Amino acid sequence: MLIWLCKLRRRCRGNGKIDTSMRGTLVLFVVFLATSIEVFAQSSDCNQFKNGMFKTTYKGITDIIKRSGSDQIEYFQGSSDKPDHYIVKWLDDCTYTLTPDSSTLAENKDIPRNIVFTVRITNPIKDSYTQTMTDNLGKFNITSVMTRIEFDMEMYIKGGKSKKSTKDN
Repeated sequence: MLIWLCKLRRRCRGNGKIDTSMRGTLVLFVVFLATSIEVFAQSSDCNQFKNGMFKTTYKGITDIIKRSGSDQIEYFQGSSDKPDHYIVKWLDDCTYTLTPDSSTLAENKDIPRNIVFTVRITNPIKDSYTQTMTDNLGKFNITSVMTRIEFDMEMYIKGGKSKKSTKDN
C-alpha cells in the first residue's frame, strides 16, 4: 500500500524511499483510517442493543427495559404501577430518542407533555453498554450501565429477581 501511495503522489525518490512531504500525508491517512475503523466498530456494536431486555440500576432503583422496534417499555421492580411506554426513534446506530406515549402521559401527570429524552450508547461490550440520557428541557443528565438479561417478567414485577442475568451488576 505504501508503494501505491508513493506512486499515486509521485513522491518517491529514486532509491524507493518516501520523501518528507509524503510522510505527513501517510501519517494523516493512517490516523484517518484508524479513527474510521473505531467509529465503525462502535456503530456495529451498538446495533446489537436495538432490541432486547435490559436491566439498569440508578440510585437504588432497578428498571427492566424491553425494547423492540419503535417501542420501549420500562418496568420498575416491586412497583404496582403500570409500566411506562415510550416511542423509540433511532437517530444513528448509537443514539436514539424516547418520547412518552399517550398512555404514559395520561398515567403520569407530572411528566411534561413536550419532553423528549435522547440516549447515547457508549462503551458497548458483549452484554452491556454505558448510556447517557439527556432531555430537551435540560432536566436530566443521567449516565448508567445497561445489561442484557433474560428473566421472568411476572416474578420481577412481584419483587423477585430475574431468572438469569448475562452479566451481574
